[in-house]
Amino acid sequence: MANLNVALFGGSFNPIHQGHLLIAQTLLEKPEVDEVWFVLAKQAPLKENVSVAFEHRLAMINLAIQNISGLKVCTIENELLTPSYTIDTLNALEKKYDHHFYWVIGSDQAKQIEQWKEYQQLLVKMPFYVILRDQDTSDDSRFRYIQSLSDTSSTDIRDGKSNDAPVSVLQYMIMNHLYDHSIVQSHMSKYRYNHTVSVCNTALKIADNLDIDKDDVVVASMYHDIAKEWNQEMASYWLNQEDITIDSCKNYEVHAYAAMAYLKHFYHIENKEILDAIAHHVTGTSEELLAKILYVADKTEPTRNYDTKHYTKLALTDLDKAFCKIKQDNQVYNQSKGGML
Repeated sequence: MANLNVALFGGSFNPIHQGHLLIAQTLLEKPEVDEVWFVLAKQAPLKENVSVAFEHRLAMINLAIQNISGLKVCTIENELLTPSYTIDTLNALEKKYDHHFYWVIGSDQAKQIEQWKEYQQLLVKMPFYVILRDQDTSDDSRFRYIQSLSDTSSTDIRDGKSNDAPVSVLQYMIMNHLYDHSIVQSHMSKYRYNHTVSVCNTALKIADNLDIDKDDVVVASMYHDIAKEWNQEMASYWLNQEDITIDSCKNYEVHAYAAMAYLKHFYHIENKEILDAIAHHVTGTSEELLAKILYVADKTEPTRNYDTKHYTKLALTDLDKAFCKIKQDNQVYNQSKGGML
């Protein structure tokens, strides 16, 4: 292999997002850079442990760069002792390749470079590119600088505040349940979150002996109430993505249809069974297996303020009977009290 000039872009990439890709593509435009390698950290020495497995973060990087020439992923830190220090990573790479390396860091990392293991040797061995944000300065002659073109952060994506990542990454993280709890918690009260988790646990219990993808069960149940506490403006916005007006929905249907539209258009989830189950989880008007599981779990999860044990027991032996029984009882309740369980 010919000797290359390689920019090493290290990080936890939890998850990788468009800001990372913009930086990498900016580096590729430099005449001195032939390739950019995403050096995936197993555990960064100056950061807290990463909760998402290395394999999941690796899969998301591969999805993000699969059609971009000049971008590669480097997994060498998975072979090194934890935590892996930059000097150890560089030494391992130099033993393996004859390339000339650059290291890419954020401005926050540059400010604490003196805390790095053997940092003076690092500064001698290779040039450092520092990524600047708008408020950052470029007055340290030890570094080269590039301007960040994005304010996106992995934290915002994990917290459900941003979807500025490749569609394939968004789909992967939802279908593999990487940030479900932080995303859901950002949209609801503690009470509603506890209900959501209880619905998920109940749904998995019901689905245990049924021929259904358990990942689908988790996604449908974790996101079924994500719009429950939204204001009318936000609910209306997402309903409009499906050409549904808020006035065309009954009050108790709004959050179900809005949640379906949000999952479909914000996270690009295309699984029809999941979307159908969420849309009909209040009314029980779908005969699909996943929809029945979610409807029954939502009505029978144990934090409900009525006794659900007999429903759950029935659902574990005969889901269809439980589904019909709960719908009948729900109809009686609506007629006597008004509203929906």
